[in-house]
This record gives sequence, structure tokens and C-alpha cells, in this order.
Amino acid sequence: MTQKKRNSKSKKMTRMLSMIIVVLLVGIIGLLAYQLITEGSSSGAKVKIVLDAAHGGDGSGVQGLFSEDEYNDRVVSELESMLNGNAKFEAVRTHAGAQPMNAATRLEVIEGAKADLVLSVACHNNDSPNVQGTVIFVQPPSMKNNKDSLAFAEILEKTFTDKGNTAKLVYYYFHPEREGLYQEHVVPVDDTTDYGEETFALLSAKAPAVIVSQVNVESEEDNEKWNSDEGVKSAAKLYYQAITKMFGK
Repeated sequence: MTQKKRNSKSKKMTRMLSMIIVVLLVGIIGLLAYQLITEGSSSGAKVKIVLDAAHGGDGSGVQGLFSEDEYNDRVVSELESMLNGNAKFEAVRTHAGAQPMNAATRLEVIEGAKADLVLSVACHNNDSPNVQGTVIFVQPPSMKNNKDSLAFAEILEKTFTDKGNTAKLVYYYFHPEREGLYQEHVVPVDDTTDYGEETFALLSAKAPAVIVSQVNVESEEDNEKWNSDEGVKSAAKLYYQAITKMFGK
């Protein structure tokens, strides 16, 4: 065999070996990427949503054409099923509907759960003139998670209004006057003043949190629209859509 032929054969072998090495490297990289993806998805790295049905354990809440605690529990139960039906989420409740648990204890549950988001569903009546329609309470500007709380609240507001519902975003403060009596102080979210006042206990959570006072229990319109199996499912679906949009799931 001539030197020229030997050189040509050597070059072919080198090219072949190079191609084999490249193919092996691509395969190894692909396998590692697949393992990282599957390990991430199987390691329990779900988005944890803590759901709170206001009242129930610590009282029946406001009363009117229907009972606040019963309505809240129905909506939260429906939403819990929707979220747990999505492999990307894990829904955790602060308490069962009839379980005695005050707001302070529910906050302890939230902190222990290490939530990615907290959603509390509530109702109101005519005793609070500053709370009409669907009102979304956002963590105050002085709190660490105000930005994320506000971001979710804005998504939630748009989700409700896109379906023809009314909704507004506010910060809620109150002045305790004496035992069992306080003065409400509700301001729009463009008022970022640090009032140094108290807010709802659940809004002091370390995770982003919102409280939605969705319906007026004394409203004939709200009763007809929301207080039925269909209305409860519609409300839960709106919350679900907002949550999935928030987390891109």
C-alpha cells in the first residue's frame, strides 16, 4: 500500500471516529438533560397553593340570603379539586370547612406549608360600605411580598372582569378602638402610603397572599349569580384560571 493510500485511509478513520465521538457526546448530553427534567418533575417541585375558606371554624361569618362560611367552603372545595387535578400544583387547605380554627392558627398552617401563593375566599354584607362587588385585598406596600401579591391580584381582577364581573383592588387597614370594635380604612392600590396600621392576619403571611371578598350575602343579584352549583363552579374556575396564568401552568 502506498503512503498516499495509507494517509487517505487514516483520514477516513479519523473522521469516522470524530463522528462517533460527536454522536456519543450528543447522546450523553441528551440523556443528562432528560434526567434533569424528569428528576425536577418527580422531586415534588409542584407549585403549592394554600387555600383558605374564611370563617367556618371560627364562626359562620356574615349572614344574609346565604351563609358566608358555607359558600366559601363550597368554592374552595371545588377549586382544590381543580388544582389537584393538575400535576403541576399541590393544593393545601388551612382547615376543613367545619374545623374550628381561628385566623392566627390558619396563619401558622400557611407558614408551615411553605406556600407559593395563598388565596382566601370570603364574603361581605352591607355593613361595610367600602366593600362592594368583588373586592381583592392585597398585601400592603410595606410587606415583602407586596409585588407578587399585587401581580396575582391584577391577574385575578382581569380574569373576573373579562367575564363581565366587577372587581377592584384595595389595601385594607383598620384601627382597633376597643375589644371587638375597629374602624375600617380601605384605600385603592395606587395609594402606597405606609400607614403603619394593622391589616388582615392572613395578609401578613410570608408567602404572596390575597383575600377575595367575592360576594355580598345580602345581594339578590349575587345570590342568583353565585350561590348555586353552577355559580360555585364558575367562581372556582375563575380562581383556577388566574392561578394557572400566574404560574404559567
